[in-house]
Amino acid sequence: MFSKIKQAYKNKKPTLIKNAIALESFRLNFDFNMMFSLYAKHNDLKLVNKDSIFLSQIINLNNINIFKTYLNYIATNLKDIFNPGNLDFFYSIKGEVGSAHKDPENVIILGIKNITYYHINDNDLQISPGDVLYVPKNILHHAFSSRERIVLSLSLWEK
Repeated sequence: MFSKIKQAYKNKKPTLIKNAIALESFRLNFDFNMMFSLYAKHNDLKLVNKDSIFLSQIINLNNINIFKTYLNYIATNLKDIFNPGNLDFFYSIKGEVGSAHKDPENVIILGIKNITYYHINDNDLQISPGDVLYVPKNILHHAFSSRERIVLSLSLWEK
C-alpha cells in the first residue's frame, strides 16, 4: 500500500487501493451508532435542514486510543515524505453530496462504513470499507453516497 501511495505522490495522481487495510491491530468493524455517540459526546448536533442530517469533519480523532495504532502505522511507513496531520471522520446519516473542494495538503481517505463515491478528475471512484484513496493536494474532489456512510480522512503534510 505505501509504495503505491509514494508513487502516487511522486506522479501527483489520485490513487485508489482496494482492500488496503488488513491490519489485525486496526479493526474496521466500527459500529455506526458508536461513531454517532462519539460525535454527540464531543459536539452539538445541528440539523442542516428538516429532511436530513449531514455532518462532516466531525471530530479530530488523533487522541482517541482506538485510532492511535492507525496513525502510528501511517506515520512509520510514510515518515520519509510526510508528517501526518489531523485524522477526522466524515459521515452522513442519509445520502448527501459534499461540496467540491481542494485540500492544501495530501489526504488519505479510509472507507469505514458502506460505500462512498469520490468524483475526481471526471471519474467516480467507489470506496468500500477497507479501501484507501490517496488524494494529492490541490486536486478538486467531492464525496457522495446514497446512504449512511463513514470515512476517515488523514492529512499528510509534506516534509
